[in-house]
Amino acid sequence: MSDFTVGDVQKLREKTGCGMMDCKKALTVAKGDFNLAVDNLRETKSNLVLKKSGRVTSQGLTFSASRRDCGAIVEVNCETDFVANTGEFREFVELCLEVILNNEVENENDVGEILKIKTSSGNLLEDILNDKISKVGENIRIRRFYKFRGLTSSYIHAKGKIAVLVGFSGDLPLADNQDFKVMSRDVAMHVAAAAPSYLNAGIIGDSVISHERDTYRSQAIREEKPENVIQRIVENKIRKFYEDNCLLEQPLIKDPSVNIKNYVYNFAKSVNTFLNIDFFKRYVCGETID
Repeated sequence: MSDFTVGDVQKLREKTGCGMMDCKKALTVAKGDFNLAVDNLRETKSNLVLKKSGRVTSQGLTFSASRRDCGAIVEVNCETDFVANTGEFREFVELCLEVILNNEVENENDVGEILKIKTSSGNLLEDILNDKISKVGENIRIRRFYKFRGLTSSYIHAKGKIAVLVGFSGDLPLADNQDFKVMSRDVAMHVAAAAPSYLNAGIIGDSVISHERDTYRSQAIREEKPENVIQRIVENKIRKFYEDNCLLEQPLIKDPSVNIKNYVYNFAKSVNTFLNIDFFKRYVCGETID
């Protein structure tokens, strides 16, 4: 005769998040001692998490969200597209985003710090993560995140394969302005599609520009262009390089007759305020992961 009931198995499952069969086995080994069964299951889950921690996670989702006074972006990875497409995984990524938005984070992008934050359920985010790893049988990791305090706009593309967060310098009441919401979303959608490398020309390193100049000059010489026009060719190509790679110089995809810098300026002028783009983040899920 068993030293436990079906109710004990269900109670253990609710407490640990483990499967029914695992809970039944744990209670059998513990001879009905509920607390011992809990400890055994926790040790088993810890060993499972440790075993899976070295496995490559190149799939997953990246989400972003904006609130009136802040915004955040996060990428969470798993091993297979199958797990990434489950509702439970999506809910966990949304939970991570909620934790970031709801809490002050001293060190931006310090994943270890947010893992120690308690969620609305009262559980540490780290414990919830470990439960997910144990349940799905795959390695899961929070790869990166960023939080910005101020005006933001966010956009999620391809159901979470690309996410964008754009930060603006401006008065917070703009967050309630419907025209600002439209304009800023246009910018976020543009970033998702155009994939700029830099915000503006001023933050590009001198070595990068020197390399581009040398490359364009060498091309012109190989094409036997006259010396008196080579410099003009190089400068034209440098301007095109800025236009292709710098967000503020890129023509707005929605309306190529205006670049991003002037699109934002024209909006700010229309509402008689000051507004600039401070930064942008564009996460592509799994990028640079071998």
